[in-house]
Amino acid sequence: MGLRSINRNFLMKKIILLFILFFHFVCLSAAQGMDETPLVIYRLNNNDRKYIIAEIKIKGVENCGYEDYVLTNMCGLSIGDKVSIPGDEITFALKTFLKQKLYSYGEILTTKQTADSVWLEIVLHPNPIVSGINFMGVEKSEQEELEDKIGIVRGLQLTPDLIGCIEKRVKDFFIKKGFSNTEVKIQQKNDIADAGKKIINIMVNRNLKVKVRYIHIVGNNVLSDYALKVIMKNTNERFSLRERLRLSLRKLFSTKKFIKERYDKDVEDIILRYNEKGYRDARIVSDSIVLLKEDQIDIYLTINEGSKYYFRNINWVGNTLYSSENLSHILNIRLGDVYDLKKLNSRLLTDRDAVSNLYHNNGYIFSSMNPIEVCVENDSVDVEVCVLEGIQATINRVSINGNVGVYEDIIRRELATKPGQLFSKEAIMYSTQKIAQMGYFEQELIDVQPIFDSETGMVDINYNLTSKVNDQIEFSTGWGGNNGIIGRLNLKFSNFSVKNLIHPKEYNGIIPQGDGQILALDVQTGIHSKLYKISFLEPWMGAKRPNRFLFNIGYEKTKRQNASLSICNLSASYSKLLSWLDNYSTFTSDLSYQCYWPENWQDFPYGNIQRAHNLTFGFTLSRNSTDNLAYPRYGSIFSLSLNATPPYSLWDIVGSKSPEVHDKWIEYYKWKFKGSIFIPLFNREKVRYKPVLMSGVEYGFVGSYNKNSTLFGTFCIGSNTITKDYDFNEKIGLRGYLPPDEKEHGANAYTKLTLELRYPFVLEQAFTVYSLIFMEAGGIMEDEKYSFGLKRSTGVGIRILLPMIGLMGLDWAYGFDEPFGIDENKSSGFHIHFIFGKEF
Repeated sequence: MGLRSINRNFLMKKIILLFILFFHFVCLSAAQGMDETPLVIYRLNNNDRKYIIAEIKIKGVENCGYEDYVLTNMCGLSIGDKVSIPGDEITFALKTFLKQKLYSYGEILTTKQTADSVWLEIVLHPNPIVSGINFMGVEKSEQEELEDKIGIVRGLQLTPDLIGCIEKRVKDFFIKKGFSNTEVKIQQKNDIADAGKKIINIMVNRNLKVKVRYIHIVGNNVLSDYALKVIMKNTNERFSLRERLRLSLRKLFSTKKFIKERYDKDVEDIILRYNEKGYRDARIVSDSIVLLKEDQIDIYLTINEGSKYYFRNINWVGNTLYSSENLSHILNIRLGDVYDLKKLNSRLLTDRDAVSNLYHNNGYIFSSMNPIEVCVENDSVDVEVCVLEGIQATINRVSINGNVGVYEDIIRRELATKPGQLFSKEAIMYSTQKIAQMGYFEQELIDVQPIFDSETGMVDINYNLTSKVNDQIEFSTGWGGNNGIIGRLNLKFSNFSVKNLIHPKEYNGIIPQGDGQILALDVQTGIHSKLYKISFLEPWMGAKRPNRFLFNIGYEKTKRQNASLSICNLSASYSKLLSWLDNYSTFTSDLSYQCYWPENWQDFPYGNIQRAHNLTFGFTLSRNSTDNLAYPRYGSIFSLSLNATPPYSLWDIVGSKSPEVHDKWIEYYKWKFKGSIFIPLFNREKVRYKPVLMSGVEYGFVGSYNKNSTLFGTFCIGSNTITKDYDFNEKIGLRGYLPPDEKEHGANAYTKLTLELRYPFVLEQAFTVYSLIFMEAGGIMEDEKYSFGLKRSTGVGIRILLPMIGLMGLDWAYGFDEPFGIDENKSSGFHIHFIFGKEF
């Protein structure tokens, strides 16, 4: 019995020998310190002749879970085969097992041999089983992350590849944290309690974090060192006010640790910025990282900027549906524009008004556009855009998944994608926006998946939704001064169903739900005040078009010593979508009636009368194209409204001119305009938590048909106080200022300007949280002159939207000018304002 291999070809023998040595070296490197390298040991009679296999036994695989005949077939040998001993067939059979890397080495023995037959026994020595894993030199939280990343569990076989994989993943984990000099050693110990198994000790020495001392840049003329270092967002020099004041302040809170992966991305961003400026040939000639200390490096970059290029000719090929002039007009890239391939691709494919949307919004979803440089001459580039128009796609099926609690037809009526229609990318975006505005589904989790069939030209659209709770329950108490403790209960059911009132089986708990109607109940009571209010909204009156019907009824009463004021409110409004204009514009008409019963109420504008009636007709033209109610990220909101009473004094009816009448019919008209624009500061498709700039403007005016009559519903500017008063002015919120106490400061006109920078912290199903920085200015006007001028303020705030409670917020504002109604040359100063239920 001996270990020997006979080869008749000397050259082949040397080649095989070199291959074995190389394979052995690779395995040894991968093992990273394994005690044993997989070996093949032959213990066969050296007769160099062919034998018939009479029997095959395999040992060492008792716990593998396979029957013997299965393992025998895996090795490629069968009883009755004629093989050479020793020979390639035997060698191949053993190596087949070893290739699985579950065994450290194997042996082949002949247990019996006759003149023409042989009995074989293959003995495999499996790698040890992992019985325990210990981490040394890491924190507990890091250990939990590492266990997930390396993916090793007890019971696995400890192979050389597994050892190498563990070491690499542990190193990568700490390198991404800035520990570029991390050292990892893996130690194996026999498990005394369980023979044949081993405990792995993973010893980590992370060393110090590596930081960048200085970035040396050579060859840049177009972009300064400062500009290039700003581009490198993830690779930053150490803080130094003396050497680089401006850059250090700009990157005050940026990480200073060096991570190679992020550094490579920063280098790519430098080239992309050059490309955007027309330098298509820009490249990094060399970059080197010099280790100064264990925890400090210098980076050297050499840049070749190349020449600046410009667009010359842009030609269209393959377009038959739209003319080249039309496509070039939408592309909006002119002769002589700086050559920017990123801009070209954006204008072709990704912008909201991209050229491709012209095709995609008309069913040509299979169309494609491929820009090709056809000529580069001097500093000019000719581009040819190859257009493949394809066939029009028709919507086949529209599926809604994940809906809980809302009838599916309530959702489908909001969709602009219907079976049988041509596919439209714009229609999908509009439908997504409308679903988000319903408020029943988590906006961030709305997933629309079109499934295309290029052969049939049909499209299936799947709307994958995640339902959320949108009902609100508010119970609060507070101190109302002379009114003592005030308690309030507010209930809002946003998915109410009137028709299910008589179908208890359709209730969700005690509430009939499913039709998307809104029912709100509001009760507030204190020692000297009471308020009751009921509101009902049907968003689709008639169930065919999104025509909204809103009904309100309420009653409130307030007492002051020997005086009291009772108010009864009744209103109804009807809103109609102006589809002939666009899908975002609405016209609303409303009828409102309030009846006042003042008893010795000194602040009442019309003196001590028995009753006053306020009957108004209202008309509002509005447009809302925002994407979300809770946190709008793009779009706008505009509204122009007119509310007016009949001109009683012009007709001398209902005793409007008589000073002795006990029933006063109030008359006035009021114009109001509001507008807000939301601008995302980053690409909304790529960045979820994006800051948004909101710019708003408001204007209001109150007039009378009779110059001698007292104006009603004038404006008083200043942020709302917590307690409610009854001076009959409409309060316009201006943060940083409180409204004046005297009722005579109401004015017949106001103006307000707002600028907010918003940043979201949480955009989840459970709640929404965002912060804001704001600047505001506002003023009131009497007799066509600004009586107090524009008051300016600035500050910060936070908003929290909870599904069951509604909007809550807090603003900390500073008013730069004197308060309203005070002539002292003194600023309003700091004020804290609380928000419940709605913005100012």
